[in-house]
Amino acid sequence: VKPNILYFIDRTSNLLAYNTITQRYVLIKSFANDIPPGSWFDRMYSSQDNDNYFAFSVVKGGGVYVKHFVWKRSEDRIVWARDSTDTRKLNKSISLSKDGRYVRTTYVPAVTGDVMEEVYDLAAGQKTREVLWTPLTRYLSHGDDGKVFFVGRTTLDNKIISKSFAGPSDEYKDLLRP
Repeated sequence: VKPNILYFIDRTSNLLAYNTITQRYVLIKSFANDIPPGSWFDRMYSSQDNDNYFAFSVVKGGGVYVKHFVWKRSEDRIVWARDSTDTRKLNKSISLSKDGRYVRTTYVPAVTGDVMEEVYDLAAGQKTREVLWTPLTRYLSHGDDGKVFFVGRTTLDNKIISKSFAGPSDEYKDLLRP
């Protein structure tokens, strides 16, 4: 990990690195051949603590989600991907756990306005959770992912909660505010 290197994506298909000391940026990887024609990176992406794993959301016109994927830099390969042919799914987010083991995606099925959350264990190669959050449930939003759990604010009652990556979908813990 180099603290003077900041990563960012452009609105097409490129991952870039900006060096805060030299004030220059370089292309790390172009994913032009890995995403569907006419699509681009969403503004959200996520990276692991040591900058070896990067997770991306890909959208097309109108913000319709078409793909999520995780790229492993040391091997220069996509290690996990999920495509969508359902044009009713509007992209929300993708995030990685700090150790790169779990990837968490959320999207909005446009016909309902609910939020679907899915968690995948990359080491085990399987989905660990899938839960549909309705407007009346405590959907976790605007937070951060650790190694074992993620924490954030709920949309329903603005409480701070945490959830395990591997735990049951309805299991959460209220955290006390300072």
